Amino acid sequence: MKSETINCTSIFLDVRNFTGLMKEFSGNPEFLELIKNVYKTGQTIVSSFCTKEEYYINSTGDGFLCIIFGENHYIKAYLIGILLLKHLPDSFRKFFINREGHELGEGQYYFGVGMESGYVEQVKTPL
Repeated sequence: MKSETINCTSIFLDVRNFTGLMKEFSGNPEFLELIKNVYKTGQTIVSSFCTKEEYYINSTGDGFLCIIFGENHYIKAYLIGILLLKHLPDSFRKFFINREGHELGEGQYYFGVGMESGYVEQVKTPL
């Protein structure tokens, strides 16, 4: 039985060195707000380009995975990636300002964004 394939682009956002940061800031409510803000910012940006039927987003704990469907999915994903890189660094800078050992050098980021276009299909197994 062949499943329908759906063209899409996935966006994966990952906070760099999350394990180390979690060890250092696990009891800090501001750090938890920062991580919530990463997901909320992703949802806000994605929903400004896509209808509910055109995307799926899920938290990964230290970022999120988002899949964009529909016409021009690859263009929308690219724009979303650019906007994430534009808007999220300020949230990280505000949290890490004046915290020793967390300064960034030229070209360094607190998070990474990856994208890939392809297709998804539903996996079915007979019972």
